[in-house]
Amino acid sequence: MRLTSGGKRPETLFLLAVLLLATCNLGQSGPTGSGSSPAGDVGRGSGPCKNVAICTLIPLSQVNSSLGVTASNAVPDEPINSGGLTSDNCAYLNAASSTNVKLLRLCNEAGMVPETYQQAQQEYLAPGGTRTDLSGVGEKAFYETIPGQTAPKVRLVAFKGTVYVILSDAHVGPGQDAMVKQGLVSFANTLLAAQ
Repeated sequence: MRLTSGGKRPETLFLLAVLLLATCNLGQSGPTGSGSSPAGDVGRGSGPCKNVAICTLIPLSQVNSSLGVTASNAVPDEPINSGGLTSDNCAYLNAASSTNVKLLRLCNEAGMVPETYQQAQQEYLAPGGTRTDLSGVGEKAFYETIPGQTAPKVRLVAFKGTVYVILSDAHVGPGQDAMVKQGLVSFANTLLAAQ
């Protein structure tokens, strides 16, 4: 099954389903005589994965200055925290110019992050798109451009330990790619280090 780079919801939901399924299947033993969960089961929000308020950690003004966009709203999704899996998402929007920057951070205590990253790295890339490995961002990272009708969309995907991030800018104007790439690298490192 391949991930798509369409809207944020299908990508987020698919990643959460894969990671949640893995989390649910790891470390489970049978029920105890009392019907309660055994102590060895995967934690329920008590492990190292914690939610991160992305819209606060990376404020609107920083997104605008680092990426050269004019977003006017930072809109968080409802954070998810279930069975050792957390998910946080922030969309930076400007309805007037269709500016749309999305920052997604997932954490999975079950250790499925490298496999999820590998799937993303091997997914279909539209003709004319580019995908290059990055160094200096987490354990592994790649940056890709996806051709568009008026300007390309870019995406940076990275992971470090149990944390996986997907950062995208839906509209990169001519001559902005280097600045946007540098800004997304900085945001990725911030999100990968967030506790």
